[in-house]
Amino acid sequence: MKSVESRAWSLGAGKTGSPSRYRFAESGQSQLLTMALTEKLGCLWTLGLCLVASDSYSNVPSITNKNFIQECVNAHNELRGKVSPPAADMKHMSWEGALAKVAKAWADQCKFEHNSCLSNPHGCHPNYQFLGENIWLGGLRIFSPKSAIVAWYNETEFYNYETLSCTSVCGHYTQVVWANSNKVGCAITICPNLGRNPTGIFRRAAPPRGLAGHQGRPAREHWPDCDRLDMEAPRSSATEWTAQSHLPPRGGVLKLWLLELWLLLLGSGLNEGFLPDEEDVDFINEYVNIHNELRSHAIPRQSNLRFMTWDVALSRTARAWGKKCTTQHNIHLDEVKMSHPMFTGVGENIWVGPENAFTPTIAVRSWYAERKNYNFVNDTCKTECSNYLQIVWDLTYKVGCAVTACPKIGRIQDAALFICNYVPGGTQKRKPYKPGQHCTRCNRFDRCTDYLCNYRFWYPKWEEPRPLVCDPLCILTLLLRMICFSLCTTAVLIVQVHFPNVLAEEEMLNNLGEIEVKPEELEKKVEEVEENV
Repeated sequence: MKSVESRAWSLGAGKTGSPSRYRFAESGQSQLLTMALTEKLGCLWTLGLCLVASDSYSNVPSITNKNFIQECVNAHNELRGKVSPPAADMKHMSWEGALAKVAKAWADQCKFEHNSCLSNPHGCHPNYQFLGENIWLGGLRIFSPKSAIVAWYNETEFYNYETLSCTSVCGHYTQVVWANSNKVGCAITICPNLGRNPTGIFRRAAPPRGLAGHQGRPAREHWPDCDRLDMEAPRSSATEWTAQSHLPPRGGVLKLWLLELWLLLLGSGLNEGFLPDEEDVDFINEYVNIHNELRSHAIPRQSNLRFMTWDVALSRTARAWGKKCTTQHNIHLDEVKMSHPMFTGVGENIWVGPENAFTPTIAVRSWYAERKNYNFVNDTCKTECSNYLQIVWDLTYKVGCAVTACPKIGRIQDAALFICNYVPGGTQKRKPYKPGQHCTRCNRFDRCTDYLCNYRFWYPKWEEPRPLVCDPLCILTLLLRMICFSLCTTAVLIVQVHFPNVLAEEEMLNNLGEIEVKPEELEKKVEEVEENV
């Protein structure tokens, strides 16, 4: 996927004047004075112009906004329930966060064209071979998720259900009402270059209408007995989201820019982008749970896989190696107490992809997808399958992961480097586990947890993950940053107001010294100016 292009717009400051008691007749010396003041105040002028001239409309709903998600899902289900003829096999749609990230990543490209990954099998999503996509483009002040989805649905007038033909464009409608689609993810992005007024591009990704070349109806007609089924009651629609309710008023643009500036100054160095910390509880739970879920459903059925838990030492090792921003494996995995204080022979899996398309689930599932390359009977791999074997290695019961933001890895700009370390690591010298009924080959004191062998006394006592909160030291640091910034800003303004020529005189003397002006001549000119004043 192509990286998002960033463009920096600069505003040129116009000429301004300030009272000065130095007025030289020579134009060259006057220019030196003006240049000195401009250099000292240029940063403040540019900042002020940016704040005043800004017309930002950045407050659009994110893909995690609950009202936005609810409206997208409800609008789809509401319209799918109104198809004519009535449908007998229409599935209820639900939100898929990974699809929303795919939509957001491509929408940020601000291209009014379909995602380039749609034509590649599993190119957009590891769980779906192909995805469908609808795109809406229009002014932000008229946008709401429901209005965009209704616009797609209104193509029903061009679709003939009996002949499976369209008199005009109707692909958006058939995608909305395709019976087998049960997951949806949407995103809205501001695109200044796609319209004269503030313009938004709204993208919706979902499992496709069908495989390439497949012909059929979106849904089967209504069956008479369908009314007797115990069906879920319709869900009430969330409060309608409108552009006006989310866009800041023009008078608040300055405040918005000031807030963003403060957040940038105060948050610098506190985190790396928007990727989770290696000790973030939600992040840990997600990748540990997906590991256990995939291990419990291994094919063929496993009889002795262990239940996995988090290990802080492994996650810190993953973080330390991830900072190198390389796809090469850690060279210290087999060294004694280099990667873990108790274990040697640490296993490692590495995933690289766009930062804005990363989730732990997507990364781990992409490793597990290598199962198709592994022959369990012969214990051989057609192509790469080591990541899959590590995930389903029977002796492994500890995992620690970390994700790092990297400017560029290979051809991927703004990349996310996700590393998971495992103990004990897999050796690939035998089959990864013993097939059979779940938990039938666990050790004596094991208990069966989610079809996995679980015995907590095996696990070394490491510290538990801590929630990411701002402790008193963090709060004090933020307050000191605010105070220092305020004092520095105030000092600069006071100096420029009450002593407008202090910095200018120093700069002027330096510049005049470069052109070899004699001190006695300069003193003479200064005395002449003071007498005139």
